[in-house]
Amino acid sequence: MGWTSRPSRDRRTSGATMSLSDYKSRKEIAQIGPIPYSTLKKLDMRGEGPPTFRIGDRVYYHLPSFEAWLEAKLPSSDPSSPPQPRRGRRGRRTKKEKIEAERQTAVAEDRAQSGKTPAK
Repeated sequence: MGWTSRPSRDRRTSGATMSLSDYKSRKEIAQIGPIPYSTLKKLDMRGEGPPTFRIGDRVYYHLPSFEAWLEAKLPSSDPSSPPQPRRGRRGRRTKKEKIEAERQTAVAEDRAQSGKTPAK
């Protein structure tokens, strides 16, 4: 039985010198970062996580690449970008959003029945 590997998602930086201190294990990343160990593992299994480097059954992350991935995933703190609407569990609309949508529908129906056009 020969050695087989999964398709590599390792995105090594070209031309840059890397040292072993630039690599951290999944456990070390979970201890220093905001993402729990189990979440990192699930993201890696789905292929959605940061780039990894494997030695046997151990998973390592290139710290600068992990930090860049994390920055890209975090919401921007740019005040000009509108805030994203908060969703309920499983991406469903919250009760407040449902009530507001029903109210807007009722107002639109009333306008349609009375023949008025919406004010601009």
